[in-house]
This record gives sequence, C-alpha cells and structure tokens, in this order.
Amino acid sequence: MPLFDKESAPERIKQIVIKLGRKGREGVVMKDPENKLAPLKYTCSETNCSDLKVAFRYYNDYALDFFVSRAVREGFQSLEWMESAEERKVRALRLGESILLPLVDTIQRKQRKENIAQKVQIRVRSLSTAREFEHHLHRCGIRAIFDQPVPEDDGYLIRITKTIMSTNDKTQALLDGETW
Repeated sequence: MPLFDKESAPERIKQIVIKLGRKGREGVVMKDPENKLAPLKYTCSETNCSDLKVAFRYYNDYALDFFVSRAVREGFQSLEWMESAEERKVRALRLGESILLPLVDTIQRKQRKENIAQKVQIRVRSLSTAREFEHHLHRCGIRAIFDQPVPEDDGYLIRITKTIMSTNDKTQALLDGETW
C-alpha cells in the first residue's frame, strides 16, 4: 500500500482514481497512517454514474436512495480537481446521461409491454445457499426467477431475473395517464 506525503497525496490519489475509473473499478480508501482520522472512501466518477444508471433504470425503487449522495460527490470532486469549464461540462454530460438514458429506456420498454426486470448474478459454493437465498427473496415479496446453476471452479454461478414491481407499476400508471 503506497504511503503519500500530504503535499503530493491529492494529485497522486487523483491520478489513481482516474485510472481506476477507466478500468471500471470503484475507487480508493484513504487511511491515516497514524490512525488518528477515520478512513475515507473516494469514489470514481464512472462508479457514481454507473450507480445512477441502475438507480434511474429502476427509478421508483432506487433513485431517491442513490441520487443525492452521488450527485454531491460529483460536485465536490469537480471542485477538488479544479476542473476547467470544459471538463465540468464533460462531467455534467456524463452525469446527465447516467440519469436520462436509462430512465427513457425503462419507459420505452414498458411502452412495448416488457416487464421491468433487473438481471443479477450470484456465486455460491453450495446449491443449498442459493435455495435459501431464493426462499428469502420470496419471503420478502420479491419476484425472482433463478436460472439453472452453472458449475464453476469452486461452486456455481446463478443468474437471477428480479421483477422491479414499483417501477413497473409506476411507469405503467404514468403511461396510462396518471400524474405524478
């Protein structure tokens, strides 16, 4: 783990965060070598935008929980990095696309009578763990379809299609003429 002096740390960490963002990684955790300050997570802009894409694809279920913290992170990061007006416009475009494009896609899919569903996957060592998870989701009222397990090195990969009920219902209601 690299140790940076206070003067060079901001720029070196910025460069690491930029590289991690390009690789689709989440960010870094900065720690005080003397443990006097709490660790601080610094998230890549690409991760914030990726989170927002999920949040606004399923807007009625996740958007409120995700939006403010990620948008504020973007604002502070833009100022901390002393971005030019052009760099800030690029960030704003990336942020806006992360919100609008998945939202429009969701509405269009619902117009085509598609179910709004989230595809996720889990890796488990034992099929009994997957069955327990499936039962847990059903007990929570979550509609989920589990694909057949695919054997992997030390367990199984299972793809899950989870119907996102609130976004399904709200989108259909809005398309049917209800107002927000």
